[in-house]
Amino acid sequence: LLNPAVLVLGGLIPATSPPFVAAVRETIFQRTVPLATRELTIAVSALGERAAVQGARHLVIDQTFSAAAVDARLAAVASA
Repeated sequence: LLNPAVLVLGGLIPATSPPFVAAVRETIFQRTVPLATRELTIAVSALGERAAVQGARHLVIDQTFSAAAVDARLAAVASA
């Protein structure tokens, strides 16, 4: 994304370390132009330490049930 409206930090470190989140926020605002971050919200994921597992789960579901994957399985069944 070139100009996101929300940046969500996930995982154990942001969930348990307010100084980490503050450092990320400070770094982002220092290194970007004010116009790009004027309405930027930086938040910590409600998933906390489960964020990585949930993200991986979504990737597997998206890959498994993508149109291409379903088409390939149907073609394999039809030709069997």
